[in-house]
Amino acid sequence: LNEAVAVPAGGSASVAVTCTTTGTGGNLPGNTTLTLVQPVAGVVSVVTDQDGLAGGADIEPVESWRSRIIDKIRTPYNGGTVQDYSSWALAAGAYSVNVVPSYTGAGTVGIVVAMAGPRVPTTDEVARVQAYIDERRPVRGNATVYPVELVPQTPVVRLGLDNQTNREAVTSAFAAIFNGVGIGRTLYVEALQAALYDTVGARSSVIAPAADIVFQSMEMPTMTSIDWRDGTS
Repeated sequence: LNEAVAVPAGGSASVAVTCTTTGTGGNLPGNTTLTLVQPVAGVVSVVTDQDGLAGGADIEPVESWRSRIIDKIRTPYNGGTVQDYSSWALAAGAYSVNVVPSYTGAGTVGIVVAMAGPRVPTTDEVARVQAYIDERRPVRGNATVYPVELVPQTPVVRLGLDNQTNREAVTSAFAAIFNGVGIGRTLYVEALQAALYDTVGARSSVIAPAADIVFQSMEMPTMTSIDWRDGTS
């Protein structure tokens, strides 16, 4: 707990908390029921709010860090370009960014962000990215940060040989593709089919999606599961 709080008899109270360990292990979705390590008399349940516990991040991989630094050297600040806003959002902790000029009219810029997971950023995370950009944007730049809208996807896959090993391999390959699509871009069926072929061979196929999916400027796909079909169905 960040501060002491009094809970009235038969009532409830809200209190800010901070995870004592680093990394993503302490992140939890909204409305998750928690268990107190040391029970408190009279406290029946503890539940996270709608934002859950968020903000924990693992140490950035060396290759990702190196890529950002090289990109910064190659594309230095240029007066508030799309690349500038994207770089600022990433430096502030965003995992994926889509910068949309004239988002709400002439002279405006929309910066849509997703956090690692991918997941929708909390209100505090949006504010943190906004503050970071406000410190660096052009004085007359009208830039606003928005949370991403995740679009759940359940691809349908027919496996020539349906077993747990093949399922795990395809799941890993597909997860990499979905996480790499980004915000406001296109999911290509050809990419899924190629990954399937490279992973388990030509006897398998992607049944759905049957066509490429173009996502809107605030949308990002996330794979929730895979609907498996064997070679006879």
